[in-house]
Amino acid sequence: MLEALTGGQYQHLGGPGAGNVVKLLNNVLAAANLVSVGEALAVAKAYGVDPALAAAGISGASGGSKASAAMYPNWVLSGTHDSGFSLGLMARDAALAIEVAGQRGEQPDLLIAASQRWQDALAQLGPGADFTEIARTVAPSLTREGASGA
Repeated sequence: MLEALTGGQYQHLGGPGAGNVVKLLNNVLAAANLVSVGEALAVAKAYGVDPALAAAGISGASGGSKASAAMYPNWVLSGTHDSGFSLGLMARDAALAIEVAGQRGEQPDLLIAASQRWQDALAQLGPGADFTEIARTVAPSLTREGASGA
């Protein structure tokens, strides 16, 4: 069944709940990355650098990620914000990742700060917004609304 569902892209991670913990950690890392890439591209734009060119340059270097290579170019800079994953779900997963960390005495400060940015965006944009719409709160100059108001 796992083979059919994943095309062979799975591995055993440990006891009960281990897969959920790794999923939550993956999502909080993606959440933090969306925030940091947005902030970085907004700085690039403030210096007159085209955010799409900055994203391409970063994506080919050590700071590159799926957020810089695909998420910002495809969904934020294009203005479509149509990834199909909701801001509410990402905010929930980021908060749950922080909760599971705390259950083991871990205090991941950077991830906590990123999770808080998602809670702020959730309060402002609502749970039904696309998760790429976090850019509207962390890097408004990169969005069509922010660009037109600049």
